[in-house]
Amino acid sequence: MRKVSVFRKVALIVAMVSVGFVTSYGQLASYNFSGNLNDDGSNAITAVSNYGAPVFGNDKDGTASSAWEAPGETLKYLSITGYKGIGGDGQRTVAAWFKTPSSGPSRKSIVAWGTNSGKQMFNVMIHNATGTIRIEAGACNVQSTVSGLNDDQWHHVAVTYNPVDGPAVQDVKIYVDGVFTPININASYNPAQTIETVVNQDVRIGAAEYSNNYFWTGMLDGVRIYDVALSASEITALHGVSTDLYDDKINAWCEVFSTGNGINISSERSTSLSIYSVNGQNIYKADIEAGQTVINPNVINGIYLVKIEDGTGKILVRKVALSR
Repeated sequence: MRKVSVFRKVALIVAMVSVGFVTSYGQLASYNFSGNLNDDGSNAITAVSNYGAPVFGNDKDGTASSAWEAPGETLKYLSITGYKGIGGDGQRTVAAWFKTPSSGPSRKSIVAWGTNSGKQMFNVMIHNATGTIRIEAGACNVQSTVSGLNDDQWHHVAVTYNPVDGPAVQDVKIYVDGVFTPININASYNPAQTIETVVNQDVRIGAAEYSNNYFWTGMLDGVRIYDVALSASEITALHGVSTDLYDDKINAWCEVFSTGNGINISSERSTSLSIYSVNGQNIYKADIEAGQTVINPNVINGIYLVKIEDGTGKILVRKVALSR
């Protein structure tokens, strides 16, 4: 079996470098809302409030006046004057920290641009009925399999699109809290619609161009737009927390990764596997023989913690996204 120690070292180096690197690489817009609407990206366009002086609250770290507190009302949002977003089928990444309750409109726009017509817009939203990430490209949408994100807690979302992966909205990649999550493809929502974004409207933060009813409720921070599709390791670095929560050097001989609805384990030794919900409830446990094994725990869509333990008491804890 392929050893991963060298790969692991490279990945760690890339992640450490990327913490600083992704703050500038391809970054056009970057709003940290440190008591202002300044843009730390290459655009350097200060966002504009259309409703008066914006209010800033505590960010995810509890730092005062470091996150935008949306009014939670129609026709009250921020815009990036003169910047129309990424056009055509251009590569892109949209990322943000967000905190939103279950109350509010049926769709909550984080970042939006383009025209509400088939394949001509690009919106990153919360679908409030399920608390999923919703991506719209005009007369079509896809959603994340991870749900319940409207729990009034801080979460990170990153959405990437690269035409090399395919031309349609179903080819976007969604990352929640630094973890890649498969998308829910519903044929009735026209997921095969191509992405050909029109750039004729100023980018909006906290509102959709096509409806006054899809305004943001809650907090936003670290809103970023890139003209490249960031890689998974760069998204992890941007999120700032490794998907490996604890590693007793098990990764030197054991690979663990999500397949979407299951977990693939490739190990040189026999191990014990446990799956926990994010609140610590043990929902699955199994002994794994050496070799390659795929586990399908049949859990509801969400983020889970996977613990691998060898016979000597050494453990690996990894955060993964799973779906049925």
